[in-house]
Amino acid sequence: MQRLVADPDERVRASVLRGGSGKPTPPFAGKILAPAIHRILMFSSVLIFGCAVALMFGDGGMEKWRNKMWQGAEEFISGLSWKSGLIVETINITGNNIVASDVLSDALDITIGTSMALVDLRGALDGLINLEWIRSAEVGRRWPNQIIVTVHERVPIAVWDTFDGRVLIDKGGLSFGDNHINSFSGLPVIKGAGAPAEFPKLVAILEKEPFVKSKVVGAALIGERRWNLKVGNNLLVRLPEGSLEEAWGTFARHFEGNHLSLVGAVVADYTLPDRLVLRLEVSLISETGDNLVHGHSSEGGISIELGRVHRDLRPRKLG
Repeated sequence: MQRLVADPDERVRASVLRGGSGKPTPPFAGKILAPAIHRILMFSSVLIFGCAVALMFGDGGMEKWRNKMWQGAEEFISGLSWKSGLIVETINITGNNIVASDVLSDALDITIGTSMALVDLRGALDGLINLEWIRSAEVGRRWPNQIIVTVHERVPIAVWDTFDGRVLIDKGGLSFGDNHINSFSGLPVIKGAGAPAEFPKLVAILEKEPFVKSKVVGAALIGERRWNLKVGNNLLVRLPEGSLEEAWGTFARHFEGNHLSLVGAVVADYTLPDRLVLRLEVSLISETGDNLVHGHSSEGGISIELGRVHRDLRPRKLG
């Protein structure tokens, strides 16, 4: 089976033509193909000779003759294909979970009844890759009468909230429109210039604490330098520009150990290297953490002691 393969994520080569499936040709197909291929080769020789003659005369008066030769070739091959049964009878599409098969069929632009030899594999492949949901695809002939199509759809990992609306982001940090976006309401929403390109790196760090990661519902890239995370319904976690992985690990321990079960806590700021700063909506503390020794609130701020490390949390303006 001859097939074309295209993967836009490959940087060295975007597509490669692969031939030969290694499968033996069924006897009945061989009986059909042998005389047909012989005729095609004979006609091709005449066609090549005619084109060579036309090229010697250059453009101008010979242009119409060349076009007529090509048209004649197509008609000859189509007629021969019909007589030999070498026409497209089936288009087999696999790999699509989101994009409807009829959308893919329209993008292929291959008509049932077309000569197998005249199917434009490159054009069909380009049509698929132009669909925003398709990451890569393969299109090939399976003689005597099938076109085999395999698509690989993009996997969204987040929704990017922009001034122009929301779009989906894939694991490569690329945005690919808003089609079917309502089917992915559970994805985290990210904001900020440059956020799509940086978010996969953040995800790699968050995945080291999978339970806490599952509570992250949003993220904002601040000044293209550091991240703010929205955890649960009400908690904003400010992570530093440097030592991001260390800060995330510290927050995960605090979260899982229930140290952040402060009633009304709205901000947990980890941007300072030597202290954790909390901002409360109400001045109440739930003393349920295993290492929470004591806590109190006052107009002067909040002072808590976690294990052996004392944190003096003074009110300050948070940017």
